Amino acid sequence: WGSGYARLSGATGNDKLYAFAPSSTSTSSVPVVTVTSPTNNSQVTSPVHYVASAASPQCSKGIAAIRIYTAPGVSAYTVDSSQVNTNITLSAGTYNTVVQAWDNCGAVGKTYVTITVK
Repeated sequence: WGSGYARLSGATGNDKLYAFAPSSTSTSSVPVVTVTSPTNNSQVTSPVHYVASAASPQCSKGIAAIRIYTAPGVSAYTVDSSQVNTNITLSAGTYNTVVQAWDNCGAVGKTYVTITVK
């Protein structure tokens, strides 16, 4: 999932490639990721509408990117922004998704969202 890693480089567009290195930040300074859609433990239909934002009060440089994972190591969407509002097509089943944010100071924060796609 990349937890505890800082983004070293990036690209533009949705097909980004990143290089990551271990982060030395403390847990008190990690970005806070707020997911407003879908809600945790909800039943949804595909495409799944994801709406989330991230803030990093301890980092004056702000948020670098947000990424949605639909399974361990499976990146479904990445945006170089502090906000995401997108639809992701998923087959029926239960998913333990993760919405993860990186700040420009090297910290990583994430929120887990379990959904069942009908």
